[in-house]
Amino acid sequence: MFTTLNVKLAEQDTVFIQKYEKMKVQTNSDNFKPVFESAGCLLIYEKKILLLKRSSIEDEPGLWGFPGGKREVGETPKEALIREVKEETTIIIYKNKLNLVDKLDVRTNKDFIYRYYTYILDEKPNITLTQEHDEYKWVDETNVRELKMHTSDYAKIELALRNAP
Repeated sequence: MFTTLNVKLAEQDTVFIQKYEKMKVQTNSDNFKPVFESAGCLLIYEKKILLLKRSSIEDEPGLWGFPGGKREVGETPKEALIREVKEETTIIIYKNKLNLVDKLDVRTNKDFIYRYYTYILDEKPNITLTQEHDEYKWVDETNVRELKMHTSDYAKIELALRNAP
């Protein structure tokens, strides 16, 4: 079972988790006005997480991240994530196996809602990337810090691994 994974805590993990918690703004309907919603998925296979490297045609090229993207009109967050994962990787995932890890109200230059989920894969999938990404890797908690990612993504991985079913 995945929950038996012993997540190693380095001293810097506390800093990552603190930064992650600061991303979560305390909001109410008067001051938080999201302009879009997006979601990301930590696809897990044999205690490893799939990460995608953004191509040169995307914002923040060279950064690693999770499959996912913006919700379109009429979609639920899970439907959006299922569509995005299929578009970006050709992996087919199912709504009933998506586990919500957290919902973030994010305040940057635009307010938005970000949900991220875990999904346990039963078998290693064949992956075909689109032009949005030019590389993929399966990583575990020991080598994820070798990749260039948003600081909050390291914390998301650690928190997801701790909460994975």
